[in-house]
Amino acid sequence: FQQCSIVTISDIDFLLNQVTNLMEFPTNWHS
Repeated sequence: FQQCSIVTISDIDFLLNQVTNLMEFPTNWHS
């Protein structure tokens, strides 16, 4: 991040998507 002190909505959205993908990954992998 170039602006460490600023967290934008898109940053939060990106992080939430990453977390969701990580949580869903084991389920998709085992399927």
